[in-house]
Amino acid sequence: TQALLQIDDCLLVELALALQKWLFQVECGVLKDFYYTSQDFEEEPILLFQIHQQTQSVRVSSILEPTITISDKLIYFTEQCYIYIDQLFAELNSKHHIYL
Repeated sequence: TQALLQIDDCLLVELALALQKWLFQVECGVLKDFYYTSQDFEEEPILLFQIHQQTQSVRVSSILEPTITISDKLIYFTEQCYIYIDQLFAELNSKHHIYL
């Protein structure tokens, strides 16, 4: 697994829950950008996914690493987001007995 972005002190569950909400909207056909902010950071966005409607691709950027610019097909990108969420929740469950 390759890390897209490393954000020290990021609230992983908060990020995963925000991603879940965005993914649900995408599944329902609401193709709007994902703009992630947190109370723990003054600068924003921590993470931004910009959807290009015509090509169904996603551009990823971050205030923390402005050089990151990755474009990928929306379908592949959302699959990777689901994998991240599933792995995070499974690890929280197995190692810490936290169920989300």
